[in-house]
Order: sequence, then structure tokens, then C-alpha cells
Amino acid sequence: MPDKTHKVVFIGPQEIAGFQTRMAITLAESGHKVFAFRQIITPYQPSICQHNNITWMFHKTIVMLSGAPGVLRCPVVFWLKIIVLIQLIYKSDACLFIGGKGLFNFPWDYYLLRAFGKRVVHMFVGTASRPRSMSAYALDVLKPDHKAAQKALRKLKRRLVRQKRRVSRISHAATYVIDNPLCGHFLTKPFINIFTLGIPVEGIMQSVVPEVDTVPNHRRIRILHCPSRPEIKGTARILELLNQDRLNELNAELVVLTGVPRTRVIEELKLCDFVIDQLYSDSPLAGFAAEAVMYSRLPVVGGYGWDELRKHMPESAIPRHVYATRINCSMW
Repeated sequence: MPDKTHKVVFIGPQEIAGFQTRMAITLAESGHKVFAFRQIITPYQPSICQHNNITWMFHKTIVMLSGAPGVLRCPVVFWLKIIVLIQLIYKSDACLFIGGKGLFNFPWDYYLLRAFGKRVVHMFVGTASRPRSMSAYALDVLKPDHKAAQKALRKLKRRLVRQKRRVSRISHAATYVIDNPLCGHFLTKPFINIFTLGIPVEGIMQSVVPEVDTVPNHRRIRILHCPSRPEIKGTARILELLNQDRLNELNAELVVLTGVPRTRVIEELKLCDFVIDQLYSDSPLAGFAAEAVMYSRLPVVGGYGWDELRKHMPESAIPRHVYATRINCSMW
């Protein structure tokens, strides 16, 4: 008799901050059969995980196409997605879509899958659902040049309207939606709090964070900052605060990585003493910060909405932390 508790689950088509890989491994380790699909494969993503319960769909083809020009890659990937959708209708029990969309720009695939009795779950992560007016992208409207600010404002309005339409459609089309409660302004029905699920990572957080004075006197403290998008992570402000004079006072060095292969990021995580994640986070432990913890490196996270977040989750579910309402810059 087949085990009814173990399902066939599809995960794709985007890999964002390692969520696809981690969710695939977590479900596979739980005994579920996983079909995973990436619409593009780059060195910045986690490597393809090998597991007996995970099948990567069209992996070799996507690897070859990922380096091809968009004019060639996009049409081929579109038809691959059609084939993936047909296979899901026959093989899957449920589908988990990660990011800002499903297989296609309009969620007609969600309606089709649900018509065939499939459970469709959409997980918004990162900037996918957060209103762009709440993103650092919106800072352009504060430019001193009035014409430039007005142009940025019109662009922001167009993107905001387009984003609201897309998020609302997905919310209506999916069986369930998972999102950050601080980002779900455009969702049209109740959704699952992503923080109640946690971020699946390998490793165990150390119960005691190493003291700074364990760093030998002859070596500089190594600080790592790895922004996926410097313009929205507050990188300019971080570099302003941690200028060379300040670093010399602290006997520290700042390593900033962006647009580098993931293997390089992991190497630097192992070498650094602690991590500065970002300034504008609405998650107490987002993807990169969680990876830092995985390697027993303390992440420093700047953000907002913590009091509001506590209304939506128990204190025990919030990562252990030292909370500061204000940082005195003289400490740097």
C-alpha cells in the first residue's frame, strides 16, 4: 500500500536566497517526493542538491540555456515550463511557487492546477510582495533635483500599481499564500505567517556567541557585508559609517561582496568574525543572516517593525537577539 502521508511536491521556478534549495531538502528529508525546477541557474545560487527524493527537471538543459542570450533562452524556457506544467498535472499532489510569480507572468497555471485538484501554495520572499514605496528604491523620490525626483515618483507609481495587481492576482489564484506580515499589504485574503514556518538551514546555532576579545591582538577583526542589491540594503550608509579611519580605530577590516559566486560567499563566511546583513530588514533573520548563524557567525541586522511583528508570532519563535532601539554611532 502506498504511504498516503508522503506527497509529491513541486518547488520552483525561482531560487531566491536559498529558499528553494532549503525547502526541497526539508521536504525530501521528511520523506516526500520532490520535483524541483529552476528557470535559470547561476553561480550566485546554492548548488543543485542531490537527494534520492529530489528530481531536478530539465537540469542539464537549463544549465546550457542559462548562458545563452535572452532572445534564445526565453522562448525555449517558456516551452519547458509548458512541459513542466503538464507533468505536474499528472504527477504532483501540491505545488510550492517561490518568489514574485509562478511559471508564467499571469497565474493561469494556478487556476489550471487547482482545477485538477492540486494544492497550490505561493511563498513570497524578499522584495516580491513588499510595496515598493516601502523599499529603499523609493529613496529616489527624495532627490534634491526636482525633475529627477518627479520622474522617480512617476516610475515608482507605475511599479507600485503593477506590483499590487500581480500580488492580488496571485493571492486570489493560489490555494494558500505564505508571506511576511510586514509585507502583505496587497494580499486579498488571509495568508500564512512565514515566520511560523521558520527558515530551514543546516547546522545548529551555538548557545554562546564568541566574545570579541577572543580575536588575537595581532589580527584585525574581519567584518563581512554581502548585499544582493547594495542600493536597497543600505550599503552606502554602512560604508559611510565604517570608513577606513573608523576601521583603523577598531582594528578591523570590512569585506564587501556582491555579484560573486556563492562558493566565494561561503568561504568568506568561514573567515569572518561577524556579518553586517543590512539596514532595512523587515525580518529578524533573513536568508543571509540565517546562513551566518549556520556558520556560527553573529549577524547584525538593522530593520523595523519588530514590535508589530511580535503581535503575529510568539516570543519563542523570534531568534535570540540583542535588541537596540538606537545605535550610538560613536560606538563605531
